[in-house]
Amino acid sequence: LYTTGLAGDDRTLTGVTMIDDIKAAIDRSIAASGDPTVAIIPEGPYVVPRYAA
Repeated sequence: LYTTGLAGDDRTLTGVTMIDDIKAAIDRSIAASGDPTVAIIPEGPYVVPRYAA
C-alpha cells in the first residue's frame, strides 16, 4: 500500500505491506513475477477488483 495519509502504528493496522516508493515496488514486482501488469486502486475500501482472463 502506498499512502501519505498514514503514519506509525496506523500503517501496521492496515495488515498489508506498505511501500514508500511506487516505482521501486513496481520494479520489484515485475522482477519477481515477470509480469508487467499493474492494477491501480485509487480508493481501496470502495473498490472490488475483478479479474477476467
